[in-house]
Amino acid sequence: MARVMIQLRSDVALELHDQFKNPKAKTARKQETKQLLALAKKLKVRLQPVHPGQTHPLLAPHFMIEVPEEKTAAQLVERLQGIAGVEASYIKPEEEPA
Repeated sequence: MARVMIQLRSDVALELHDQFKNPKAKTARKQETKQLLALAKKLKVRLQPVHPGQTHPLLAPHFMIEVPEEKTAAQLVERLQGIAGVEASYIKPEEEPA
């Protein structure tokens, strides 16, 4: 299992947090948010906040997606870099024992 870490622009991150809190209340308004949700749906992956419900500007922008294999993770990182609201994306290195 590979984990793709994503840092979003603050406004996009806060809109996503609102979406996750109230999925039926409203739809995404920002184009970047719509693109992220559409990409996750198309690839059948789940976009998850690293710090659910946070609004602090240093914590809210961090999200992750778990994918079954490294090759898929690399393709996902490449696609994420084409979305304007994504400030950074990378494959999290596997943790090594101390």
